[in-house]
Amino acid sequence: MVGGTPLCGVQLKSKAVRTWDHSHLAGGPVDGVFIAIIARFPSVRIERLAVTHPGDDDNVYWIRTDSVEVQVDTCPGGRPPYFVEDDYTPVVAVSDTAALYEILLQRLTAR
Repeated sequence: MVGGTPLCGVQLKSKAVRTWDHSHLAGGPVDGVFIAIIARFPSVRIERLAVTHPGDDDNVYWIRTDSVEVQVDTCPGGRPPYFVEDDYTPVVAVSDTAALYEILLQRLTAR
């Protein structure tokens, strides 16, 4: 989301989430990134937006440690582009999983 404008998803007024695990695979390349992040940070929590209507966009994820929260928005099926944001740095858009992984590593270890 840039300036309140949805990039590849919906603007959120409040969020209901479900904890991401292997049963919540998006079916796309982002799954491999999340699996690698969990392997690197075993205590990390990944949550996915829970929607109430099947047509709503649920491709919003929050990756949390005890000190950091990073939001990742994807296109349907966990496909790029990926939009990464947190409270401390500007939104970054990337279109490959290697770049997404590196950005997440930087942001998760920055605090």
